[in-house]
Amino acid sequence: MEVKINAVIGSEESSKYLTQEELNKLCDNDVSTVSFSLAAGEVATIEIDLGTRYILDRVVYYYTGGVVSIEASESYGLWYTLPINYSTNYCYCSGISYKPRWLKITHTSVTTAVGMEVSVYSGYTNILFGSSGLFHSFGIDSSGVEVQEIPVYNNTNVAKDICVFIEETSDDADSLLAYSTTSSGVFYNIRDVGVNLPRDINWNSGLHINTEYDGVGLTISGSSVSGTYYSPVLNISGHDDCRFFWSSHKPVGSKIDYFFSGVQEDCLGFRSFYVPPSGSWVSGALAEDYDYYWSVPSGSLPFYPVRRDDLIDIIPGSYVQFAVTITGSLADKPYLYAAGIEDALVLSSVQANNSSSVYVMTISGTLSGKSTNLLCFSKEE
Repeated sequence: MEVKINAVIGSEESSKYLTQEELNKLCDNDVSTVSFSLAAGEVATIEIDLGTRYILDRVVYYYTGGVVSIEASESYGLWYTLPINYSTNYCYCSGISYKPRWLKITHTSVTTAVGMEVSVYSGYTNILFGSSGLFHSFGIDSSGVEVQEIPVYNNTNVAKDICVFIEETSDDADSLLAYSTTSSGVFYNIRDVGVNLPRDINWNSGLHINTEYDGVGLTISGSSVSGTYYSPVLNISGHDDCRFFWSSHKPVGSKIDYFFSGVQEDCLGFRSFYVPPSGSWVSGALAEDYDYYWSVPSGSLPFYPVRRDDLIDIIPGSYVQFAVTITGSLADKPYLYAAGIEDALVLSSVQANNSSSVYVMTISGTLSGKSTNLLCFSKEE
């Protein structure tokens, strides 16, 4: 994603453009540094050109003080106001239903205010399926089929790396399907790579608040009907093209959620940073306000809501942590069986207006005739 950001403070009659240093701070993945300050009555306008139209998963703006609005445009000049969710020191828009190229953030100061960081998370781009790119999705019915070839078409004007996932239609689908970039190559199961709890790290690690691992999975403990779990900090070096996943048992009336999310569907809390945490963080303990690496001045580094199969913006070589709240009945407990990040299959340098192929096979059992969709997007640089 080639992004251009233009930011100005004031009106046309009296305005100040942000310097390159200020713009760098606005998108340097450091939410604790101030990019610009606003005096009483000043307005900052941040325009973001994504270079092409994207389906966006989330837009996040970190700030303190003032009033914020976020708009999007598919055709410059025709702006749509996006609904905003608010949290401490940041706000975000999610579930954007159309494909904008431009974004506009307007930050109006009431007394004094500062802007700190802008993050744009893209779920999908205009990479399509079929030898001519005519299909928006591609279903796999792998029952009784050993190897299936699926063309992936790059309908852009430049060569791109394309990432491919299997989209969950059941909790068992991914464990039965394997990928390869050639029909005779080595097939691998995407759940065998990446970082996975409890395969790599036992559920007994981390911070439990009325949650426990009872030999089956992570669930509420004792007589509690709700509990929260903070995972240990995970080193995900080498896993740059990823999505978040989990598998669960969720009876009627129970929830697997993150209590700060504001998202009206199943989600976990997720955060990342590019330096290793210190002290008790490696055991999943709560943040200290004086912990430089995982804190901002007013408290701990915030968690983002991530849904199952969300593509996540991971800083290469960074460290991540997630949190979950489990709510339900003791008679039929909800369970989080596994959670983590999984790697994409990457088709490298697919030429402009050309196609490549991914090969999928059933590695054990059958899918009982169920169709499983492929999820495909271009690698963001």
